[in-house]
Amino acid sequence: MSRGYADWHINTAAVGQYLLDDSELAARLGSPYVYERLGNVLAIDQGGVELAQWITSTSGEGASIVEDTAIVYSSTQSIKLTPGSTISKFASIYREIPYIEARNIGVSLLFAPMEAGAEMRVDLKYSRAGTKYTFAFRITAAGLMQTFNGSTWDTQKDSGRLLWDATVPFWNLLHVSINVTDLTFKSIQLNQNKVAFTDDPTSTGATSVPNSFEVYISALDATGDQDVIYVDNIIVTIDEP
Repeated sequence: MSRGYADWHINTAAVGQYLLDDSELAARLGSPYVYERLGNVLAIDQGGVELAQWITSTSGEGASIVEDTAIVYSSTQSIKLTPGSTISKFASIYREIPYIEARNIGVSLLFAPMEAGAEMRVDLKYSRAGTKYTFAFRITAAGLMQTFNGSTWDTQKDSGRLLWDATVPFWNLLHVSINVTDLTFKSIQLNQNKVAFTDDPTSTGATSVPNSFEVYISALDATGDQDVIYVDNIIVTIDEP
């Protein structure tokens, strides 16, 4: 499947709405996401995910977040997330994206779990008019695609086990999109497995944070074995059909 020509107006870790080519889809920006190439690119970490563009958070003994040049998909570096062995057992990166109102927003990324116990999680936090809406999505080590309803995790689809290997990285393609007009989930996708549905945000609550949109990407290992996940090629899109 053709990806189209690269758009050299997009720089690594750049944030901003690029409307130089109105018909330009994520694919023409070098998107690794070949199953569902939708929307206009708002932010992209195409040449390598740089920690300087993200805020980090970890929990537990031995937890770490580092740039890694040994295991990458198509860029110069990826981010290696190592969950801690105690407490909440996670490693997370997050960043704020320019505020978007009344549009569909999507987040695509590649991740490579290196052990069977790794869990990948994406939280989208959208603040508007003093209220924060959190959309929580995770892919369990068993391949369950789940959303959180505020008290329990609901399985939207069983995709089978994640692709992983202890020595050779198998890259999984993930896409999550939300409708910020209706404040609902729009769709979730893992590789070729897609679920289109409408569901409320995980939680809502008062906030003093100005209107904003935040992306959280986390690796968790409830067993405490510190199973590693590598993350690469993070793309945020808007105006998805």
